[in-house]
Amino acid sequence: MRKPFRKTVLTFILVFYFITLFAQESTVSSGNSISSSSGSISYSIGQVAYITNTGSNGSTSQGVQQPYEIYVLSSSDKITDLNIKVYPNPVYDILTLQYSNYTNEKIGFQILNTEGKLMRFENMTSSEALIDFRSLVSGEYYVKVTDGFKELKVFKIVKP
Repeated sequence: MRKPFRKTVLTFILVFYFITLFAQESTVSSGNSISSSSGSISYSIGQVAYITNTGSNGSTSQGVQQPYEIYVLSSSDKITDLNIKVYPNPVYDILTLQYSNYTNEKIGFQILNTEGKLMRFENMTSSEALIDFRSLVSGEYYVKVTDGFKELKVFKIVKP
């Protein structure tokens, strides 16, 4: 009676071993490798980051899955030619907000936390703003782009 039990346990251990042996593999949707005399880099799309390296020229995340999402929570339907972009999302330090095809000079933005508390408000002096997120804690934020008191678009931004 002991031999079948040992055989079952040994089979279970071997199956578990082989499953965990391939646990770090993942299928990605796209990727490439680039090299020059300065060095090389490989990237893939569709994997979660686990290590972030920061230097004086910026930061890079390596690992599996770089999340990228843009949520437009609301948009003014009356203004069809306005083009507003925010990136990167998620943001670690600096968020870029750009707009084009709009002539009104009163565009501004508000940063709100998930409780609706106003974290920052600023009027834009050009068609591009660099918004510092370094002082904000990790979480979700809403960037509301306004024209005076009128809401143009609201984006959900993630700060890991």
